[in-house]
Amino acid sequence: MSVPFRAHARLLRWALVTAVLAAFAFAPAAGAAQVGDTYLALGDSLAYGYHAAQFKSELESKGFVEPATFNDGYVDDFGATLKLAHPKLQIVNDGCPGETTETFIHGSGVPGTCAGGPTGTPFPYAFLHHPYTAGSQLADALAFLKANPNVSPITLDIGANDVLQFLGSVCGFPKTFTCSPAAIEAEFGHIAANVASILGQLRAAAPKAQIVLIWV
Repeated sequence: MSVPFRAHARLLRWALVTAVLAAFAFAPAAGAAQVGDTYLALGDSLAYGYHAAQFKSELESKGFVEPATFNDGYVDDFGATLKLAHPKLQIVNDGCPGETTETFIHGSGVPGTCAGGPTGTPFPYAFLHHPYTAGSQLADALAFLKANPNVSPITLDIGANDVLQFLGSVCGFPKTFTCSPAAIEAEFGHIAANVASILGQLRAAAPKAQIVLIWV
């Protein structure tokens, strides 16, 4: 997938995410969404606020990356908006660049990293906003929810990297496109099943939380 196309797709995703979360934040009082003492953000590079050029620059100049400098993603904007009415709200950002539904559930397979998987690139825990201790983003989220019962909202953006990796590693895109309609249908079915499993486990762990799913 070309860089301009991916940049455009990322911009579109960010715009849609912002619109969805703005609607949540400014819900009418009569049906206002519940806000607890912590906002838990889950997902991939969009949740993290990742910028490839900034990441490369920091890594080359300092030998490490400061996650706090990646602070202009939708999680930061949404959290700041929520804090206007809830100034004591804590924000926990578990977002991991490159995360797929598979690695979200099962982990990267490489100790000390998230994302990755068969065709992805592992991302060091040390560079995360909220480093994991439980082996996968889902395991960390479930442990956090168990220890902190008043979490709401929870946002989740996941699935886009599954599609990107599938297109590149299985279909040969953009050089060619060898996937059949049946293969595409099966992949999307697998992604949907993973997302349903994730949401089910989050709902069981936080039955009163507002959960916002973003997949664009």
